[in-house]
Amino acid sequence: MAKNYFISYNFLIHAVSGKWKPSIICTLGLKERRYGELKRYFDDLYRVHVSEKVLTEELNQLINDQLVKRTGYPVVPPKVVYSLTADGLRMKKSLSKWRNLAKSSSLLGKLRMFPLKMVLPR
Repeated sequence: MAKNYFISYNFLIHAVSGKWKPSIICTLGLKERRYGELKRYFDDLYRVHVSEKVLTEELNQLINDQLVKRTGYPVVPPKVVYSLTADGLRMKKSLSKWRNLAKSSSLLGKLRMFPLKMVLPR
């Protein structure tokens, strides 16, 4: 069932509302990844365990919103790769702008944020 949004940016807020959705979008914007690679990347980057249930739900929501594409390959063992769609790439650019706005905000000092660092994939 399609949702109706009366103001277009409400869809954008809906699309990234979730604990890991912005991180999923930004990570897949670097390169396509398999599920396990994505999970390990977050575990290494944030030093916080991401539950499989939440990661799966948020990936599926991003797929339903057509921001992420799931590609399955007919090989043994099965191979599934997640990547951004064209809309997902545009969303990543928007999130980068939001990040810059948050960095320059006077409220930033009042928020508790994880330090960002780049972790190379295994």
